Amino acid sequence: MNRLRYDLADLADEVVNVDLSARARQTSRKMRNRRAVAATGVGVLVVLAGVAGAVYALRPPEATGPTPARSATATATTATTTQNTQTTQSTQATPSGDTSAAETVNAGTRWYLRGGEIHAVSRGKDVVKARIPIDENDEDHCVAQTVTISPTGKRIAWAEGGGNAYSGTLKVATADGKNVQTLSAGAICLGASALRWKGDDQLYFGGEDGGNYLANIPAGTKTKVPEGEQFDAASADGKWTAKQVGSQRLVTDGQQKRVYTYKPPAVEAEHHDGWGARGVSADGRYISVGWFGTDPSRALSTFAIVDTTTNKAVVSQDSTVVFTAGGLILTHRNGQTIMYDVKMQQIGEAQEPATVKDAMLLGFTKAYN
Repeated sequence: MNRLRYDLADLADEVVNVDLSARARQTSRKMRNRRAVAATGVGVLVVLAGVAGAVYALRPPEATGPTPARSATATATTATTTQNTQTTQSTQATPSGDTSAAETVNAGTRWYLRGGEIHAVSRGKDVVKARIPIDENDEDHCVAQTVTISPTGKRIAWAEGGGNAYSGTLKVATADGKNVQTLSAGAICLGASALRWKGDDQLYFGGEDGGNYLANIPAGTKTKVPEGEQFDAASADGKWTAKQVGSQRLVTDGQQKRVYTYKPPAVEAEHHDGWGARGVSADGRYISVGWFGTDPSRALSTFAIVDTTTNKAVVSQDSTVVFTAGGLILTHRNGQTIMYDVKMQQIGEAQEPATVKDAMLLGFTKAYN
């Protein structure tokens, strides 16, 4: 599939703070220019396949699940599950010997995105909670790029295509797909972290006007974020943020800050357009880090979890990482989810049901009623 995508490596700008809107507009212009040159049927096929690449990775064949509705809908349909989730406690005990964390994992809910469906997996059951439309004929694919769930499972958010290749209309709803609310037009929908939660009630996003904004969902308002307050990722409760200030990378809670000097593998770094924080643990100690791809399609996977107090990777593998509000840390890879406590001690693992084995892990919360 990578061979079908455009070589967008020339989009990498040698700057520290990436202007998401500028990158997106530049990508859009280059995509239009390349389309103009594509005079043969093979050229057209490459264009279509390159644009649809991200959604293909997220969307299953029609035979594996129901087709998403044409508008956001709420549902409580239990997906066909022939293989229950098998969760086992790790033989490696937590330092305190307390098994309550493993019990919490068993009773909790793992949230997945598959196509336009939001799946909630708990106690061996996979339930489709909401469906958001994805138009496969729409080259924007903003929905597939942006669907996300808030840290405690209170809300979902996404951007719907806005007539160009890089922005859309930002919308939010309750986790069951009800109470849809429009927050802003012109929200950037490219990249791994187009929408970033700061707690359940605030959502950070880039605008096509070049600004970065923080939406206050209960109030239905947005505020432009000053340069010094912009961030790459936030902890589930919004207390800690990871950011880059000049050449320094740091985590801060507003009162204290910790600069980290972790260096990614050089042999891999040369193949990417830089790297950055994707998530922050509840105590600000750990961050997940991922590559910036030369292709603007969504890629939530990270290549490491880094301890900012030692500048060393404690987990080094491509996976999706979720830091929860309660301190638990989850990694998801190849249909397997591994759970860690706040000290990065493994407490359990789960083989997911076949219905979400190839889905994208969005979050973990307490049991969903």
